[in-house]
Amino acid sequence: MSSFFPFFSPFLLFLPLFIAHPPSYFLYSLSPLYLLFFFFPFFFFFFLSLVLFFLFLFFLHFLLFRLTFFFFFFVLYFSWRIFVVRIFIAHAFISVRFFPSFLLLFFDSFV
Repeated sequence: MSSFFPFFSPFLLFLPLFIAHPPSYFLYSLSPLYLLFFFFPFFFFFFLSLVLFFLFLFFLHFLLFRLTFFFFFFVLYFSWRIFVVRIFIAHAFISVRFFPSFLLLFFDSFV
C-alpha cells in the first residue's frame, strides 16, 4: 500500500466529476458569459422593468404635454380668433383714420 501512496491523491476522488465535467467547464463557469446566463432571469426582469418604466415615462410625457397642448389649443382657439379679429378691426380703423397721411408719405417717398 505504501508503494501506491505517491500515486494516490484527493484528486482521484473527484475524477468522475472531472470526467463528467472537464476542467474547461469550471473555467467556463467563471466567465462573464456564464454569469450572464446564470443571472439571466435577474437581468431579464431588470431590463424589462427598465423598459417598462421608460415606456411609462413616455406615455406620461405624452399625456401631460401632448394632450395638454391639444387642450389649450382647442380652448384658446376662440380667444385667439377674437384676438385676431380685434387686430383686424384695429388695423382697419388705423388704416382708415390715417389713410391720407400714409398716402402722403407713400407719394412723398417718390418725390
